[in-house]
Amino acid sequence: MVSRAEVRRPRRWGAGVELTARDATALRWLADQYAVRADLLGLLLGRLSPESPRAVHRWQYAPGQWATLPTLADATVRYHLRRWLQARWVSVQRALGRTWIVPTPRGLALAGADYRPWSLVPSRLAHVHAVGLVRLAIEAANPQAQWVSERALARLRAQQRASWWLPDGALPADDDPAGRHRPLHLLEVELTPKHLAKLQQVFEDRYP
Repeated sequence: MVSRAEVRRPRRWGAGVELTARDATALRWLADQYAVRADLLGLLLGRLSPESPRAVHRWQYAPGQWATLPTLADATVRYHLRRWLQARWVSVQRALGRTWIVPTPRGLALAGADYRPWSLVPSRLAHVHAVGLVRLAIEAANPQAQWVSERALARLRAQQRASWWLPDGALPADDDPAGRHRPLHLLEVELTPKHLAKLQQVFEDRYP
């Protein structure tokens, strides 16, 4: 929560918005996942908070199964979003009745992500949101999880000049004793059932 003293502290002459470790990590997360829906920003910042947030969000991820995720209050989320907008690290875009937070070229640079700026593609937004939910759930359950994003996998595939099926994300497995490839647990997030032939293609053409 933002303290009253923090809000009222006078700004030094010529000082801009100060980048924090949480800002950099959150911007990197946004860069990896293309964008984040505004209603998930509190969950992302809550997970990255240096202090335990007072608010929690109960998320039902399966029938009868609930996860308790730390989240920031709406006023605190708006405070950080105003900082980001003032520093021009992100842009706010509307699509399909939802608000999305998208990193700008400046935000991508601060995050150390040399991806191209992404523009909202309405046909992909539901899937982008679903993959973001899966990543948040995995990282909430295991903060040490090292998520490999679809964008990182796409770059790896291009470097290898390969044509394997591009998954939605991955988690590193144990080290490969042969040293040939970095073994990964691949994740495929589906909004609708996939046809058997397409599913077979995914398994046959997967990352080696």
